[in-house]
Amino acid sequence: MEKILAPLFKNTPLALGVIGLVLIVIGAAGGIEKLSLVIDNPAWRTVIAGMGTVVASFAALLMWRESSGEARAPKAREYGLKITATKMSGTQVNLEGSYRRKPPEDMVLIVERNNKTGDHYLQHAPNFDPKLPRWYGQYGIGSGERTLTIAVMGKSAKSLKTYYDIVGTRTKQYQGIKELPPDLVYCDSVDVRRE
Repeated sequence: MEKILAPLFKNTPLALGVIGLVLIVIGAAGGIEKLSLVIDNPAWRTVIAGMGTVVASFAALLMWRESSGEARAPKAREYGLKITATKMSGTQVNLEGSYRRKPPEDMVLIVERNNKTGDHYLQHAPNFDPKLPRWYGQYGIGSGERTLTIAVMGKSAKSLKTYYDIVGTRTKQYQGIKELPPDLVYCDSVDVRRE
């Protein structure tokens, strides 16, 4: 029994799908006689089957979102990305950090937020040490109060980053972004100030 239930505890959409299907079967069959659960009233049978349909539909929606680009960036928490040190050097800031599990490098970036205007600037990915669970990078930042965040990107965030880099390279000017896509998952942040 434990082998059957273990995947359900780890996968909420699957668990909801199974619950929905069980409710549909109970409603359609009029209960389960072996468990002394008999539903004679046709109205209640219809209500229970309807609830099962709603729950199963919601589970299908969750499963679809996980398989599409709509879902949050995959496994962002599992990577355990942390910022452990910052050091200002003129217009540059040196960042160092750690990780629990190394993420694919093309999924990670540093986001610089101008705390006065709310604009976000997408910086390059940090360098990952091949021998130790640590990362590091040097970033040019604007003046004033800034928040630097290490984040993991999903599909739409990666598309935005690619476009942002192309436009910035061509125009030689990187514009701030007000709203970031929902699949850009923040892992850890630090506030810095450049005079």
